[in-house]
Amino acid sequence: QRTGDLTEQKISAFKAYLDAHPQALLIFDNVEEPDHLRTRQIGIGFTALTLGGNVLVTTRRRKLPSDRFAELPLERLLPAPARQILTTKRPDLVTDPDLDRLCAQLGYLPLMLNLAAAALAKRGGAIAGYLGKLQEWGIDTTHDRARVSLDDYHTSLTAVLQEQWAMLTSEDARLLLRVAGQLPEAEVIPTARLGLLAGLRDVDEWDCPLRDGLEELERASLVEMVDGETMRLHPLIRDFARAMVGHAERAAFCTACAQRLADAYCSGIDGLARLGHEYERRGIGSLIIDLITAIELLQPSNNTKSKSPIQNLQSLLRKLRLEVHHLQVLPPLRQTEQLWQQLLPHTGFLVGDALVQQLVPLLRHTLFWLPQWGH
Repeated sequence: QRTGDLTEQKISAFKAYLDAHPQALLIFDNVEEPDHLRTRQIGIGFTALTLGGNVLVTTRRRKLPSDRFAELPLERLLPAPARQILTTKRPDLVTDPDLDRLCAQLGYLPLMLNLAAAALAKRGGAIAGYLGKLQEWGIDTTHDRARVSLDDYHTSLTAVLQEQWAMLTSEDARLLLRVAGQLPEAEVIPTARLGLLAGLRDVDEWDCPLRDGLEELERASLVEMVDGETMRLHPLIRDFARAMVGHAERAAFCTACAQRLADAYCSGIDGLARLGHEYERRGIGSLIIDLITAIELLQPSNNTKSKSPIQNLQSLLRKLRLEVHHLQVLPPLRQTEQLWQQLLPHTGFLVGDALVQQLVPLLRHTLFWLPQWGH
């Protein structure tokens, strides 16, 4: 067969695969003319953009037709860590008047900042000279002449993050960062869930290890607080935080995280009190995701061990899912007793008959007491 025929067959087979897997992601990297993906046919009757699936295009072009392409924002660093990347190997640049201008021109993008830091470290001179070469030669030629490679990027970023890690004074802050690093990439993390996994809970205005730990991480520019209740890690910082738990100890570390959440939710009367408190404050959906997150942290090889919390977590998750339609209540009307009322018929299977005897007097004089429970 001719080469062209084989190519057509491969494209047709690829399109058939994408048609059968509409959630697949098709990536076209570093495309010089993105609009050509829309106009040029690569098979009979279809173009690259009509192959199927979801299409992601990366390009150096800054302006694209808004009616044909939707722009996705890139992860950007905050100004403080951006400056730190540029000045770690060149402390003299801290006072350079063009430091902030360079950060802004590079869009606070970690890769570009680290490559610029490597070029400035290797060639020396002021930032104005580097900016001039970018204007004259462009990014690629400037970095080629400075003998900059991607290895320089990884080396400089790791050094910056290790320096920030060493500056942390609180073990609670270190624990929170390590726990967050084990969670899925780019996930917005409720601080309450992070506290449950780390075993940290604020008691009052003076005893608040969770809040203090998060504030220290934010001051070190290692986390971004989305609002007062959620935070997230830059993917590069997440990779660093994950690596702060060695591969040999990762399974045990994740099991300990899941165990802390299981202890908080499944430890008798105190557990149901905490469960009720979190339900009233955050809702049934958050409780379910708390449990799923803890279960996913447990590696299958650890779930057969006698001390694994998997059974308690899965048991509680099943019960909450059975009652979820009764518990989807908006915050002003959401009450701890509602959760207890729905769990009470199942409590004997969850934590033993003794707890039933404890919950009965708690509910007996409330609007959530059912008459049949009096017998």
